[in-house]
Amino acid sequence: MREPRRSLVSPRIAIGLVLLLAIGVGFYALSSPPTQGATVHQAEPEQEQEVQDSNTSELVGPSGEDEAQMRAQADLADPKVSAARSGSTCILIGRLIDERDQPLVGFDVRLQAWEFWTKDIEVDPMPQDDRFVGWTVETDSAGAFRFEVPPPTQFTVSLQVDDDPYLSKVTLWFGESGRNQLDPIQPGTRDLGDIRLTRTGAIAGSVRSEGGQAISEAEVSLGPSPGRTYGLNNDTTSESDGSYLIGHIPQGEVGILAKHKEHLKQFRSGITVRAGETTQGIDFVLASSPTISGRITDESGAPVAGAKLWGWPKGGGSGAGAKSKDDGSFEVFLPQTDPYTLEVTCVGYEPIGVGKRDTYYEPGTKDLVFTMTRDTLTTFVVLDAATDAPIESFGVRILRNKGSKAVDRAGGSLGGVPHVTEHPGGRYEIGARPGTDRFELLAPGYLEHAADVEHDADAPGTQTLRLERGVALTGRVTLKGQPVAGETVVLVPVRDFIIGAMFDEKWPDDPESLMNLTLDQDRVRRAESDAEGRFAFTGLDEGPYFQLTIREGSTPCARRLPVEVQGDEDVDLGDIELEPAAFLRARLLMPDGIDPTNAVFYLDDWKNKQMFHGASNGWLEIGPIGPGIHRLQSKEVPGVLAGGTTATVDLKPGET
Repeated sequence: MREPRRSLVSPRIAIGLVLLLAIGVGFYALSSPPTQGATVHQAEPEQEQEVQDSNTSELVGPSGEDEAQMRAQADLADPKVSAARSGSTCILIGRLIDERDQPLVGFDVRLQAWEFWTKDIEVDPMPQDDRFVGWTVETDSAGAFRFEVPPPTQFTVSLQVDDDPYLSKVTLWFGESGRNQLDPIQPGTRDLGDIRLTRTGAIAGSVRSEGGQAISEAEVSLGPSPGRTYGLNNDTTSESDGSYLIGHIPQGEVGILAKHKEHLKQFRSGITVRAGETTQGIDFVLASSPTISGRITDESGAPVAGAKLWGWPKGGGSGAGAKSKDDGSFEVFLPQTDPYTLEVTCVGYEPIGVGKRDTYYEPGTKDLVFTMTRDTLTTFVVLDAATDAPIESFGVRILRNKGSKAVDRAGGSLGGVPHVTEHPGGRYEIGARPGTDRFELLAPGYLEHAADVEHDADAPGTQTLRLERGVALTGRVTLKGQPVAGETVVLVPVRDFIIGAMFDEKWPDDPESLMNLTLDQDRVRRAESDAEGRFAFTGLDEGPYFQLTIREGSTPCARRLPVEVQGDEDVDLGDIELEPAAFLRARLLMPDGIDPTNAVFYLDDWKNKQMFHGASNGWLEIGPIGPGIHRLQSKEVPGVLAGGTTATVDLKPGET
């Protein structure tokens, strides 16, 4: 039994800025758009670039006088100079500049990974946070930096710059997992080009108790309201004397929240931030937090240690949690005075209260007792349907209380989105109850599988799964009829319920409807064209609809097209000829007193987090990007600008 994954479409954000769009197109080395407004100017035409998750840095696009030079560079560029991969060393280079295009000298640039870089090589921990390992280099007199490192095997690697609180913070993510990342770091030279940091301001103050004692390690974060203070990438914690400093804040008005485990949270709004300045004296006095306490036991009355408790307030707001101690006792400190739900989870036990919102506990409640029942374990045995050989590379996600026989449908998942790892002999044991729970299984090269947990009749506690190989989707990337090696090809499924509900189980014909398709970024797949320009995706199910992109960052062209897989036969798309890239410029008509560098815009699907920042000259410059339909949407900047204004343009290949 195979069932398509379903998910909800997020709401649009509120209406704001006015845009006056002008389109320019150039034959120019493509760079994928930066997110969170990261500014990237491609130093060489052969290298792909995408920047994500920085705070206020922006894309540096070509000015009118530069366009002819860029065209000349593109005409002279080899179809894939960046395909060169030398030895086993990864070389990552780039340059930091300010808003006047001046080099930023002596800035620390960090390249790091969580816990390990590669299992075979020991890398020193980072002094800022020893949970990460990596390297720090300093920019030279030209603002340039250079890393020479071994290929990482960790799933996610980040590059960070956060030296100056009066300049924007940059965080670039590299890796395969997740929708907000650049392509993985690979052997060879990769030029990130010029990364521009824009001017920002800072806020400083202190956090103390009602008795006047300094509160250390209080979380201090920015946002428009107490419930919307995360995701700005510059939260901080208070020092031992209670002081704090938050930098990298765009100019304008913001709100700020302070909270600490043992105290009630406090929010202040209407705080003015000016570029190049620190707004002082934003102090907090936090009241002591009420608690909910009790014990966790098993069915015999013995204490359960290490159980995780988490709750949500009845009126909305901040969650709170705790872990049970060795004697099973727990105490949850509440950040607000509302009644809270509580859910309890522990490995080896059935969860309690997960997903339920019908029972609330008043602040100050004591002597609660939660009795946990031993979980039912299931061993999944995963085999190839044709050969019965074990499949050792797969991931499993358990959906609690989602089985066909579940009485209580409330619940969640254990293990998150299926994460593919190695399982010797094709065997994996996890808590999963027959009939009550469901599972999703993902194995590269095979069809995704989803069904009820159901033990084998002749092997209690075991569920044997035989997977069928899926359809292969292949093609060849060409430029002027010649194969292009080393291109990143991205395949993203369209969420099936959008097709079924809106388009009668077929692709829409009009470009605007195509633009409205919602892509399932959790199921993104990547491949790279080989020396002959060929690429392949395997394990595809019949019937899905996909958007296939020859990475917008190819040299010097890009291509984006819809794909439909019909029947159970492999699909060969043949030659996919890259097209000349386009360039988008927008004149920003800003409210009085608002710096254009505060304006942030989404490109296409806002969930992709492809974001760009306005330049100080009042223009937004994006590109080069692939030809076709694109949507530009303004993003809310808390306390500064509303969001929601959209403009849709159809960029023709090679058209100025």
